[in-house]
Amino acid sequence: MKIISVLGAKGGTGKSTLSLILAASLSKKGKVALLDCDIQLTCVSAKKVNPDLPYEVVSTPLLKDVLSEGERLESEGVDWIIIDTNPRSFLEDPKRTKKIIQLSDLCLLPCRPAPRDIRATLELSERIVAEKANARIVWTFVQPRVRAHKESIKQAPALLGIKPLKTVIKQRICYQDVFDEPPLPIWNLDAKNELRKLIKEVIKLTS
Repeated sequence: MKIISVLGAKGGTGKSTLSLILAASLSKKGKVALLDCDIQLTCVSAKKVNPDLPYEVVSTPLLKDVLSEGERLESEGVDWIIIDTNPRSFLEDPKRTKKIIQLSDLCLLPCRPAPRDIRATLELSERIVAEKANARIVWTFVQPRVRAHKESIKQAPALLGIKPLKTVIKQRICYQDVFDEPPLPIWNLDAKNELRKLIKEVIKLTS
């Protein structure tokens, strides 16, 4: 069983959307479950809106819930667990964040390529690096023609101490529909290609 945690230092980075995308994509290759630690319960809500999503979603507000559900899911033969974390938990519950990082085969850190978002991510990235975790930045809401985005993508990995995935998630309207359109936004061919590359990288990093 592989564990992929999606960690964020602030809201609005596409963390829960990325968690849902990972769960939906990986469910085509094996049995997947999604643990929702986010106080907003975005992933739990998505499952309620669309109960046909091909993976289990469980609310795990406390560390003991993460651990107990992880044990249950492993005993049931789950291949991948995706953990959608609370964006402020690294400050409010550092013990939980540290344990999730330690348990994870891959930590993904979605971040907008903007100075404010990068600064907000510095402390969390330091904690991930301190644990010597297998981690990658996932650039989200990328606008390739915006100069500030291009410069941030080049400079921020050295500042954060974490390498990025080669695949970036561009700013596309279709990703707003990931909650309602099972299991992925399939009507945009460019988005499909992005997600195909993203999942290929994630599988390689967890092999």
